[in-house]
Amino acid sequence: MSCFWRSAPTCPMWSFSLPPPGRVPSPASGWAKALGRPVCGVSVLEAMVEATRPRSGTAVPFLDARRGEFYLGVFRRTSLAGGTGISGEEFSLCGQGRVLDAVQIATLVDELTRERQFGTTVIVGERDERALELSERLSNPLERMTAPDFLAGSVARVALRAAPGGRLQRPEELDAWYIRRSDAELNWRA
Repeated sequence: MSCFWRSAPTCPMWSFSLPPPGRVPSPASGWAKALGRPVCGVSVLEAMVEATRPRSGTAVPFLDARRGEFYLGVFRRTSLAGGTGISGEEFSLCGQGRVLDAVQIATLVDELTRERQFGTTVIVGERDERALELSERLSNPLERMTAPDFLAGSVARVALRAAPGGRLQRPEELDAWYIRRSDAELNWRA
């Protein structure tokens, strides 16, 4: 988990990133609740895209999910609307996170590359051996990038962009979002 707290008077907040698949309450949300600060949940996949800042129009970060599968998200480049005080572009998650096997990922990347004129970037963690191996076998991405293990700066940048746009939440509004149930849940017997 990585945490960031900004104490500037105009935008005090907590932001955090947790292991995949995404937005899950954490100790940072407990501190935010105790201090009366808003929070910004940032998924690891979203932080990976921010850390690498791909040039393509579509980014597909993925992580080893074990069992021969990978967690992934499809992010598309979008323009930041005026009125937030921040201009430029960012990537937004299209749909929901997914769990796919290697063949399904190869098919998805091929489809995305054909459909988008700006190409597709595949992003993997720098020490995620299975994801690195798979990214090297993919035939079609415009570029392959590796995201660092330490994503605190990326989490902070995502949260700072979210604040002026009113995309912060009260800590009690956060809810767990799972792409796949845990092994413990799958194997639990009543």
